[in-house]
Amino acid sequence: MNKELTDLKNGFNEKVNRLEEVRIQLKTEFTGIDSAIDEVIDYMYSWYTLAEIQMQPTVVNLWGLTGVGKTSLLLRIAKLLEIKDKAFRVDLGVKHGSNSFNSTINEVATMSNDEPVMIILDEFQHARTIRNTMTGKKEIDSGLQRQLWDLLDSGKIIQNKWKHIIIELVQYIRSMNMLVNRGVSVKNGHVTEEKELFENEMKELLLIESETEKSWAIPKSLHYGLLEYIPERYECESVEDLKDYLKTLDGQQTINFMEEVLLKAKQPTEVYFHKSIIFVVGNLDEAYEINKNLNADISADEFHETSLKITIPDVKTALQDRFRDEQIARLGNNHIIYPALNKKAYRQLIQMKLDAYFEMLENRYAVSWTYDATLIDKIYEEGVYPTQGARPVLTTIYQMVKSKTALIFQSLMQEEKQVSRISLSVVENQLVCQLFNLDTEIKTIAIPLQSKLGELRKPKDNESQAITAVHEAGHAVLIGHLLEEAPQMITATATDKSEGFVYNRSYEDFTSKKYLIHRTAVQLGGLLAEKYIFGEENITMGASLDIKNAYSMIDNAFKNAGMGNKIYHYALSSEEASPTFHQIKDVEKEITNVIDAAQELAENGLRKERNLLLQLAKRLQNTSKIERDEFIQLYNKYGAKSIDFERKSTFYRDRIAEALEADDNRAEIARHRAVVLNRGKSKSDILKDL
Repeated sequence: MNKELTDLKNGFNEKVNRLEEVRIQLKTEFTGIDSAIDEVIDYMYSWYTLAEIQMQPTVVNLWGLTGVGKTSLLLRIAKLLEIKDKAFRVDLGVKHGSNSFNSTINEVATMSNDEPVMIILDEFQHARTIRNTMTGKKEIDSGLQRQLWDLLDSGKIIQNKWKHIIIELVQYIRSMNMLVNRGVSVKNGHVTEEKELFENEMKELLLIESETEKSWAIPKSLHYGLLEYIPERYECESVEDLKDYLKTLDGQQTINFMEEVLLKAKQPTEVYFHKSIIFVVGNLDEAYEINKNLNADISADEFHETSLKITIPDVKTALQDRFRDEQIARLGNNHIIYPALNKKAYRQLIQMKLDAYFEMLENRYAVSWTYDATLIDKIYEEGVYPTQGARPVLTTIYQMVKSKTALIFQSLMQEEKQVSRISLSVVENQLVCQLFNLDTEIKTIAIPLQSKLGELRKPKDNESQAITAVHEAGHAVLIGHLLEEAPQMITATATDKSEGFVYNRSYEDFTSKKYLIHRTAVQLGGLLAEKYIFGEENITMGASLDIKNAYSMIDNAFKNAGMGNKIYHYALSSEEASPTFHQIKDVEKEITNVIDAAQELAENGLRKERNLLLQLAKRLQNTSKIERDEFIQLYNKYGAKSIDFERKSTFYRDRIAEALEADDNRAEIARHRAVVLNRGKSKSDILKDL
């Protein structure tokens, strides 16, 4: 094996080993995103090891909710691979400044052309080219469209940036024309007549910096800057080549030459990024089902499970709300979909951050720190908003632990005895700090903790709590009775302005017409439960969103999804272009009938489940939330019918099997009948019958 091939093999293996080391390291620093780490590293293999043979950029897309570690992961990879000088982050949410697209691309362009670089197009959702309006989708100009999409497509962009040398060239040509007209003469590239006039003018333009430059008709201060813009036919590859050529010019020829250089300098510049890896990073919230719900009571595990169902087609569908189809195609198919963090991941994150902080304190102050699960529990309780990722958790750690460090040290400094260990726990909204000398406890201090979410979760024992309990119980009862599903969570003391909510994650990925009517009844169940228990004159105005959602669901189903008697696509207004159907009177009547039927269905269900409704409402007045297992227990005890909540539907599969079996039976009967009818006939008679 020759030396060149041996060096290539060794370098390749070294890079592969480095990538695998980084993969392992990242999984110790980030929690809940192991699969995303694996995908990112796998996509980087070809670029990191063989970028020199790459003919177009490698484009990798990272989508997820805010605060799940997309950008931080990529920046950490750049640091671990020691390529920070070749990694560039572009903030597409910023139009101007150091992290803007134009500024960063200019910075990358200053490197050797077509170097292997890592470009992070962060906040990509802000580069949208389409906006939804009342009259349909409208194209918008983000101000950087052509360069951005050319970069993603071919890896080549055209820069029309203003160059400083253009100003110098314009000033020089204008002055030189004036000087030649006033008698300045040039021979062999040097000024031979009216030298003083020439020198004074060039000094005014700040182009002569030393005495040695005086004789050149084109001052030496310009020589190096000109090289990049001299037309190729002059074959000037170095300053010495340029000087040799300038020595052949007189005054007018010098001006003509500089005008050619100016023309070349004004031309757009082609910049190549063929050997780059481009990470498109965005918060594509449209693809995440309950992302707009900022309630901290949503189960992190349930939200995580929901996020795992998101597919590449889901991502591309969500992208259509922001970008044109041909632009989506330029993003390719390398899509990494970040899952929402589950409860285990959040707890690991909290522990990881606490351990790192306490290790830093121990190394600096020679006092060890310990804590128990109650501290993690409290930070989780106050800091986890499943739809907002890790950032609220980090600020909660600061508020509950880091901001209290000075108070703890103040107490420590007042002790005459040596303190070797500090132990933390949480008891009744207080951070309990025990100071130890070895195993001997010296002192205990208690620091009050703010528990804003905890206060919101407490049962209020007031009229509002009673109304909300009945309202949410109405939704939950009908989920059980009509959908034969158990909601994942019911609460009448939500941490947002909704007062309460019911979260149900269906195990089916489709919606039948029958299921649609049942879901509509569930949406109406809260208001109808209030009416049933309190009387019509005592219902409250907390159901507007329920009613809106119910109508929107039915409206879309009947106007767009073929659920009505006429399988048409109905336009919202006559302004919509064809193919649409504008006569909506009949379908509106159908929608009204379905909502009326759903109301009757809900009222009947609530009457049948009256006992469960009241028991559930009673329980919700005295607890912050009811989770799935407890609901199943309550339904089994008080429900009106027997339901197997773990049963999975096989209806459609069974119908296919039944239809096939029926066809087989009919075919068998036909064969048997033919045998009976043909009994005793000759072969020729049977053939005649056929």
